Amino acid sequence: MKTINGIFRTEKITAVLMVMMVGLVSVASTIKADFSGEWTFDPLKSNMSESSMMAPIKMMITQEKNSIVIQRVSRNQQNENMSMTDNISFDGKETDGTGFANSTRRSSMVWESNNSFKLKISVSGTMEGTPFNVSITEDWSLSSDRNTLTIDREANGTRGLVITKHVYNREIISSKK
Repeated sequence: MKTINGIFRTEKITAVLMVMMVGLVSVASTIKADFSGEWTFDPLKSNMSESSMMAPIKMMITQEKNSIVIQRVSRNQQNENMSMTDNISFDGKETDGTGFANSTRRSSMVWESNNSFKLKISVSGTMEGTPFNVSITEDWSLSSDRNTLTIDREANGTRGLVITKHVYNREIISSKK
């Protein structure tokens, strides 16, 4: 009888461990990638068109449980830094912000997978007395090592459809003692 009870105990322990493993895998599959960090534009890996505006040279991203804050730093035609910040909720609702030349930005996002999301941005305003509207779709994805951010971007406005690929490298912050 002792061997039979020993076998049953082993089977029970194995069954409990299996249930725990399935639970952990289920939880892990619902965890979204964290895009937080400082990101630097990589022009060699990117695919830019001549007619597109320069991609942000740096992005600072803070991701919380229910939202993401994206600060983009670009250079204008006078080579001066300009900054634009989006604070976007993960519930798919549109959020308002301010873009270049005091334009209005409406943004929303939806997760495509655990490592990617789609960001939709609508920009409207007036530049030099001329009104403009641009619709932007960005597909954001992280590499498996979480150190490369790729943004496949489509912008449709007065210049027509412009398709670009922006690649950013995560800045590794080293602690010096």
